[in-house]
Amino acid sequence: SLIAGQYGGRLNNGGERLRLIGAGGAVIHDFSYSNAAPWPVLGGALNGFSIVIIDPTTAASHGNGANWQASSTVGGSPGGALTFDSWRSSQFSAAELADPTISGPNADLDGDGLSTFAEFALGTPVRSAANGASAPVGALELIGAEWYLTLQYTRPAGTRAVTCTPQVCGDLATWTANTVPVAPAVTNPDGSITEKHRDTVPLDPQNPQDRFIRLHMAE
Repeated sequence: SLIAGQYGGRLNNGGERLRLIGAGGAVIHDFSYSNAAPWPVLGGALNGFSIVIIDPTTAASHGNGANWQASSTVGGSPGGALTFDSWRSSQFSAAELADPTISGPNADLDGDGLSTFAEFALGTPVRSAANGASAPVGALELIGAEWYLTLQYTRPAGTRAVTCTPQVCGDLATWTANTVPVAPAVTNPDGSITEKHRDTVPLDPQNPQDRFIRLHMAE
């Protein structure tokens, strides 16, 4: 294939139209981006980051601001999703990396109850217990006319090589992904995404039963 050359200019941070034309004049992509919601707002802690598309499978999706998110690293994400090992290397010294009690996936350096891997998955600070709203929150809520166990959690901006799955069970042994979203996911000003899910099994206050909910995180 013929490469016409490398673009040497700079895109407008405030937004502009992008048009990509292929062989024979066929339009590959033609869309406009913005720096206002629902597009990711890159400022403050996200200064220097770029925006990356979430689902590139359809041409129309490129013009949808909700289908973009902040990159996982400053300057963009040319290397793909941020891995746990790459993130660990940026958080710990060489001596700390060699000590699994400090930097291992199951360690808890700041004593906040979240393992090192959970801090990576949720984007919470690994050296401070002040997690704020980023830590998962379980609750018993009245939805419609029924009571349900709910779980709210926030995923960090950018793309990380981790899958977060709300799970439920009745015996602390057989966990399943039988939950449904309570409402559409919310993109926060810092680019992070907050989701809330509920159990599919309602609870009867007059006839208590064991039900548990958790957030399963895996790379």
